[in-house]
Amino acid sequence: MEQKGKDSSTKMIIGLSLGILILTALILGLFGYYKTIRVEYSPTEYEEKLIEYFKEIALETEYFDNSHKTVKWKKKMILFIFKDHEDERIMKVIQNTVQEINDLATDGFKIELDTDPSKCNSILYLHKRERIAKIAPDFYKIFSENTMGEKTGGFAYSHYQEDSYKIVRSDIFVDVEEPIEILESLIVEELTHSIGLYNDSKKHSNSVFYENKGQHSIFSKEYSQMDADIVRLLYHPKMRPGLNSDQVENVIKRILKSEAKKK
Repeated sequence: MEQKGKDSSTKMIIGLSLGILILTALILGLFGYYKTIRVEYSPTEYEEKLIEYFKEIALETEYFDNSHKTVKWKKKMILFIFKDHEDERIMKVIQNTVQEINDLATDGFKIELDTDPSKCNSILYLHKRERIAKIAPDFYKIFSENTMGEKTGGFAYSHYQEDSYKIVRSDIFVDVEEPIEILESLIVEELTHSIGLYNDSKKHSNSVFYENKGQHSIFSKEYSQMDADIVRLLYHPKMRPGLNSDQVENVIKRILKSEAKKK
């Protein structure tokens, strides 16, 4: 009788545990369903293009491994400029780009310039490519492996946590041997890549992400309206790191719907 009682209690505990597991799975499944439920909103023609361009730039990459998910800073990006000499024109482009990103971000993200590299989590190297091999060998190795020897005037690499998709550090290279117009364009492009917008595209020739700049001698040093909207959407409070394509589309539509109501 005593053994039978123990067996009954054991079965009851197992049954209760299974019930809790099933209930938990149902709750999580329901939460996932509501999280990905379609937003009722009809985007304008421009907004449709914006959504597709956002997914191309933010969820794809030009070089390194692709997570196909949103990656972004969730803390302040403190930037150190590693350069051999001062150039007011170049510094002005850097400052203007930093200011524009800061103005577009509404989730608390900011970029700050600092002259102490020990306090920084991001470095912009304004040097010749060969010089990077000596002053930043680890970054140079990543740079060389990803570009596979391809001659490129700029490269940005962000280190992010694989479980949270939060950027913790970035390294940026811009070749100072490039002509000044190209150099200015590269600075804007690579700084923007470093905040989680990794890809280039053959669409929209007025975009800083335009892939065929050199071929067509187009060197943008200012954001197009669509560029600005992409930065704004990535650093909107509703846009979380780690979102896939469907989730991104839902979030953008939710943002656009909310903004449309305010007009």
